[in-house]
Amino acid sequence: MPPRQLSTKVSPRSKRSIQQEAQNLRDALGIKIPHLPIVRIYEVLQHLDDLELAIEEDWHLPEEEAVTYPDLKTIRIRESVYDAACAGDARSRFTLAHELGHYFMHRDQNASFSRSGNHKIYFDCEWQADRFASELLIDRRLFTSDWSVEEIMQEFEVSQKAAEIALHDKKKEEGNG
Repeated sequence: MPPRQLSTKVSPRSKRSIQQEAQNLRDALGIKIPHLPIVRIYEVLQHLDDLELAIEEDWHLPEEEAVTYPDLKTIRIRESVYDAACAGDARSRFTLAHELGHYFMHRDQNASFSRSGNHKIYFDCEWQADRFASELLIDRRLFTSDWSVEEIMQEFEVSQKAAEIALHDKKKEEGNG
Protein backbone atom coordinates (compact mmCIF):
# COMPACT_ATOMS: atom_id res chain seq x y z
CA MET A 1 0.00 0.00 0.00
CA PRO A 2 1.45 3.41 -0.97
CA PRO A 3 1.96 5.97 1.79
CA ARG A 4 -1.01 8.17 2.54
CA GLN A 5 -1.17 11.38 0.54
CA LEU A 6 -1.22 14.27 3.00
CA SER A 7 -3.80 17.00 2.71
CA THR A 8 -4.47 20.34 4.38
CA LYS A 9 -2.38 21.16 7.44
CA VAL A 10 -4.30 22.10 10.60
CA SER A 11 -3.47 22.24 14.31
CA PRO A 12 -2.04 18.93 15.51
CA ARG A 13 -4.19 16.38 17.33
CA SER A 14 -3.23 13.10 18.93
CA LYS A 15 -5.14 9.84 18.49
CA ARG A 16 -6.12 10.07 22.15
CA SER A 17 -7.47 13.63 21.92
CA ILE A 18 -9.53 12.71 18.85
CA GLN A 19 -10.85 9.61 20.60
CA GLN A 20 -11.86 11.76 23.58
CA GLU A 21 -13.63 14.28 21.37
CA ALA A 22 -15.63 11.52 19.65
CA GLN A 23 -16.52 9.94 22.99
CA ASN A 24 -17.57 13.34 24.34
CA LEU A 25 -19.96 13.77 21.41
CA ARG A 26 -21.44 10.30 21.95
CA ASP A 27 -21.82 11.09 25.66
CA ALA A 28 -23.38 14.52 25.01
CA LEU A 29 -25.92 12.87 22.72
CA GLY A 30 -26.57 10.09 25.24
CA ILE A 31 -25.53 7.30 22.87
CA LYS A 32 -24.62 4.24 24.92
CA ILE A 33 -25.31 1.57 22.28
CA PRO A 34 -22.83 0.30 19.68
CA HIS A 35 -24.83 1.36 16.61
CA LEU A 36 -24.43 5.10 16.13
CA PRO A 37 -27.48 6.65 14.43
CA ILE A 38 -25.34 8.93 12.24
CA VAL A 39 -28.21 10.26 10.14
CA ARG A 40 -30.15 11.10 13.30
CA ILE A 41 -27.18 13.11 14.59
CA TYR A 42 -27.36 15.25 11.45
CA GLU A 43 -31.10 15.74 12.01
CA VAL A 44 -30.54 16.81 15.62
CA LEU A 45 -27.81 19.29 14.65
CA GLN A 46 -30.07 20.76 11.97
CA HIS A 47 -32.95 21.04 14.45
CA LEU A 48 -30.68 22.91 16.85
CA ASP A 49 -29.81 25.31 14.01
CA ASP A 50 -26.19 24.34 14.50
CA LEU A 51 -25.77 22.82 11.04
CA GLU A 52 -26.87 23.57 7.52
CA LEU A 53 -27.08 20.25 5.69
CA ALA A 54 -27.34 20.29 1.92
CA ILE A 55 -28.18 17.00 0.24
CA GLU A 56 -26.97 17.60 -3.30
CA GLU A 57 -27.70 15.77 -6.51
CA ASP A 58 -24.61 13.73 -7.32
CA TRP A 59 -23.64 15.86 -10.31
CA HIS A 60 -23.23 18.89 -7.99
CA LEU A 61 -20.36 17.09 -6.23
CA PRO A 62 -18.68 15.19 -9.07
CA GLU A 63 -15.27 14.88 -7.40
CA GLU A 64 -16.26 14.33 -3.76
CA GLU A 65 -18.77 12.37 -1.71
CA ALA A 66 -19.22 15.27 0.68
CA VAL A 67 -17.69 18.63 1.56
CA THR A 68 -17.66 20.42 4.91
CA TYR A 69 -17.29 24.14 5.53
CA PRO A 70 -16.82 24.24 9.32
CA ASP A 71 -16.65 28.04 9.51
CA LEU A 72 -20.03 28.26 7.73
CA LYS A 73 -21.51 25.36 9.73
CA THR A 74 -22.37 23.69 6.43
CA ILE A 75 -22.00 20.15 5.14
CA ARG A 76 -22.84 19.24 1.55
CA ILE A 77 -23.40 15.54 0.86
CA ARG A 78 -24.07 13.68 -2.37
CA GLU A 79 -27.63 12.40 -2.43
CA SER A 80 -26.51 8.84 -3.23
CA VAL A 81 -24.15 8.84 -0.23
CA TYR A 82 -26.82 10.18 2.11
CA ASP A 83 -29.38 7.65 0.86
CA ALA A 84 -26.87 4.82 1.28
CA ALA A 85 -26.08 5.97 4.84
CA CYS A 86 -29.80 5.97 5.61
CA ALA A 87 -29.90 2.37 4.34
CA GLY A 88 -26.99 1.41 6.64
CA ASP A 89 -24.14 1.27 4.10
CA ALA A 90 -20.90 1.14 6.14
CA ARG A 91 -18.80 3.27 3.77
CA SER A 92 -21.47 5.99 3.55
CA ARG A 93 -21.93 5.99 7.33
CA PHE A 94 -18.16 6.48 7.62
CA THR A 95 -18.32 9.39 5.15
CA LEU A 96 -20.99 11.13 7.23
CA ALA A 97 -18.98 10.57 10.43
CA HIS A 98 -15.82 11.83 8.66
CA GLU A 99 -17.56 15.06 7.71
CA LEU A 100 -18.67 15.53 11.32
CA GLY A 101 -15.00 15.24 12.22
CA HIS A 102 -14.21 18.23 10.01
CA TYR A 103 -17.29 20.03 11.33
CA PHE A 104 -16.37 19.69 15.01
CA MET A 105 -12.58 19.69 14.93
CA HIS A 106 -11.77 22.19 12.22
CA ARG A 107 -13.88 25.16 13.25
CA ASP A 108 -11.76 28.16 14.06
CA GLN A 109 -8.81 26.60 12.24
CA ASN A 110 -6.43 28.59 10.13
CA ALA A 111 -5.84 25.84 7.63
CA SER A 112 -2.72 25.92 5.52
CA PHE A 113 -3.81 24.94 2.05
CA SER A 114 -0.37 24.12 0.73
CA ARG A 115 -0.76 20.49 -0.21
CA SER A 116 2.98 20.03 -0.18
CA GLY A 117 2.73 17.12 2.22
CA ASN A 118 5.56 18.48 4.34
CA HIS A 119 3.81 17.96 7.65
CA LYS A 120 3.38 15.11 10.10
CA ILE A 121 0.27 12.95 9.87
CA TYR A 122 -1.21 14.32 13.11
CA PHE A 123 -1.33 17.80 11.47
CA ASP A 124 -3.36 16.44 8.54
CA CYS A 125 -7.06 17.38 8.41
CA GLU A 126 -8.08 14.24 6.50
CA TRP A 127 -6.25 11.90 8.87
CA GLN A 128 -7.90 13.67 11.80
CA ALA A 129 -11.38 13.40 10.25
CA ASP A 130 -10.84 9.70 9.43
CA ARG A 131 -9.71 9.04 12.98
CA PHE A 132 -12.70 10.93 14.39
CA ALA A 133 -15.10 8.95 12.17
CA SER A 134 -13.64 5.66 13.33
CA GLU A 135 -13.76 6.66 17.00
CA LEU A 136 -17.30 8.03 16.69
CA LEU A 137 -18.67 4.96 14.93
CA ILE A 138 -16.75 2.42 17.03
CA ASP A 139 -16.77 3.39 20.70
CA ARG A 140 -13.95 1.32 22.21
CA ARG A 141 -15.58 1.52 25.61
CA LEU A 142 -18.28 -0.84 24.29
CA PHE A 143 -16.16 -3.86 23.30
CA THR A 144 -13.10 -5.81 24.43
CA SER A 145 -10.10 -7.19 22.62
CA ASP A 146 -11.60 -10.67 22.57
CA TRP A 147 -14.29 -9.60 20.11
CA SER A 148 -13.90 -10.74 16.51
CA VAL A 149 -13.72 -8.41 13.52
CA GLU A 150 -17.08 -9.80 12.40
CA GLU A 151 -18.70 -9.00 15.77
CA ILE A 152 -17.44 -5.42 15.59
CA MET A 153 -18.67 -5.07 11.99
CA GLN A 154 -22.12 -6.33 12.94
CA GLU A 155 -22.58 -4.45 16.21
CA PHE A 156 -21.24 -1.09 15.02
CA GLU A 157 -22.32 -1.38 11.34
CA VAL A 158 -18.87 -0.59 9.98
CA SER A 159 -16.62 -1.93 7.25
CA GLN A 160 -14.17 -4.77 7.74
CA LYS A 161 -11.23 -2.37 7.47
CA ALA A 162 -12.66 -0.06 10.16
CA ALA A 163 -13.34 -3.04 12.43
CA GLU A 164 -9.82 -4.42 11.91
CA ILE A 165 -8.22 -1.09 12.83
CA ALA A 166 -10.43 -0.67 15.90
CA LEU A 167 -9.66 -4.19 17.11
CA HIS A 168 -5.94 -3.71 16.52
CA ASP A 169 -6.01 -0.43 18.49
CA LYS A 170 -8.05 -2.02 21.28
CA LYS A 171 -5.59 -4.91 21.60
CA LYS A 172 -2.69 -2.43 21.83
CA GLU A 173 -4.64 -0.42 24.40
CA GLU A 174 -5.24 -3.52 26.52
CA GLY A 175 -1.68 -4.76 26.04
CA ASN A 176 -2.72 -7.79 23.96
CA GLY A 177 -1.31 -6.73 20.63
